[in-house]
Amino acid sequence: WRAAVVSHPSRRPIPGMMRCLLVLSLVQQVTGLCSLSDSWARTNAEARRGETVWAGPTPAKQLDPQDVITLVLGALQRNNFPQLHAGSACLLRFSTDDFRLAGAPALRPSPEQLTDFMSMTQYHLLLDEAASFDFPSECVQLDEEYAFQEVALFSTHDQCAVDAKLGWSLCREPDAEGRRACWLVTGLTWHDLRPRFRPGIGQEEWPRICG
Repeated sequence: WRAAVVSHPSRRPIPGMMRCLLVLSLVQQVTGLCSLSDSWARTNAEARRGETVWAGPTPAKQLDPQDVITLVLGALQRNNFPQLHAGSACLLRFSTDDFRLAGAPALRPSPEQLTDFMSMTQYHLLLDEAASFDFPSECVQLDEEYAFQEVALFSTHDQCAVDAKLGWSLCREPDAEGRRACWLVTGLTWHDLRPRFRPGIGQEEWPRICG
């Protein structure tokens, strides 16, 4: 923008207000946006959702709920590949606008903020490249619009002991024509079985059946 202003045909000094109007006019011509604030708002919203800067898979109609969960968990385990916070950005792309991890300080954090939050809490297990996960039960779907999938997480220390049990809730967001489209994550319950984090943020201890 500075170069565009300097190369203006007029060599006379441009008053402050006129300079601002000229810059706004040039931005509108180049981007087709209404104003600088609109441009920033759109870019910021896309970045917070992980749609810009960070490369990776995007929601697609052919992906079923287990595919979505597998992609997200795999991306989180490789969170800094191919860019820093790429895994967190993937989770944001594959979740609805009102999705929020229990205890998270912001409803829609940026990928960097989401990584920082997970690194300092029980969710750091999602960022462990050596951890593993399994689907202990079949996916439950309601009217092909809502789905629930149980996931078991295992740490590197004991591959036989479950460290956390997760419940993923997903829904199908309608496309522009009102038809069911891609599966997106709407909620995640996390019951932690590790002594340090048990029972998990916002969770209650499960009653023991034996012992």
